[in-house]
Amino acid sequence: IAAVFPEHYSVAVWSPKLNKAGNSVLGMEVLERLTTKTGLSIF
Repeated sequence: IAAVFPEHYSVAVWSPKLNKAGNSVLGMEVLERLTTKTGLSIF
C-alpha cells in the first residue's frame, strides 16, 4: 500500500496477510496508527 500526503510524507507498507479487499492487514493498521499519531490525514 502506498500512502501520500502531499508536501508532508509518502510511505509504502506491506505484509503478507491480506483482508477481503486485498489490502495488507498489518499495513492498514500501521497507516491508521501513523495518521492518528501525526494528526495528518487527507480524509
